[in-house]
Amino acid sequence: MTDYELAKFSAAAYFVPEALGEWAAAIGYEAAGVSVQHTGAALFWNADDLVVSFTGSNDGFDWFENLDFRKTAGPLGSVHAGFNRAFTRIRGDLFRVIGRHRRAGQNLWVTGHSLGGALATLCGAWIAESGASYQLARVTTFGSPRLMGWNAAKKYDAVLRSRTMRYVNEGDPVPHVPGPWRFKHVGQLAWLRDGQVERRIPLLDLLFGWWRGRKTDQPGLDYLIEAYLRRLAATA
Repeated sequence: MTDYELAKFSAAAYFVPEALGEWAAAIGYEAAGVSVQHTGAALFWNADDLVVSFTGSNDGFDWFENLDFRKTAGPLGSVHAGFNRAFTRIRGDLFRVIGRHRRAGQNLWVTGHSLGGALATLCGAWIAESGASYQLARVTTFGSPRLMGWNAAKKYDAVLRSRTMRYVNEGDPVPHVPGPWRFKHVGQLAWLRDGQVERRIPLLDLLFGWWRGRKTDQPGLDYLIEAYLRRLAATA
């Protein structure tokens, strides 16, 4: 499965239930939504693949979670308290639904946009820590904020770096928060700029690229999943 396809699954997580099922059926999947107290995810499955797509911020309650920058014990070590609380809230129901639709030989793909990217990362970390026998193919995020403490990030990358791709639009400010003195990113970075995917990014671009990105064709909107889809389509 390509990362562009996973971006489409990330976008579909925002659909209302009726549209979710119709969209999934059109591409040969079944679908189900899971929602627990403002935290949401969508599941898509067929004989070969099972995709878990976490929803990004939808309301003020989500932003309350986003702004809880405290550290707390989470998968693999200390993590962002607000994101971990959201993942813990949905985890039980989510994995019960996964268990109902899981089939032998299926690849598990985990994805999400913005807050959903943080939840996708925690999901991958939880699978790694729990030793669950899921055939985890990849964790792919779009515009995820930082969320892992330094030791947790080191443990994560030791196990899942090769299977985690983190996409960042040049003009998206979300991946630059919270500050790097408190939390770290994990996985492999893919920087979307000018119709290209860049893997080696100068430090100044990492620090201030989002500010330059205000001059893009849609200034101030590079955080949207639609902007990620447009940039990824241009790289195909």
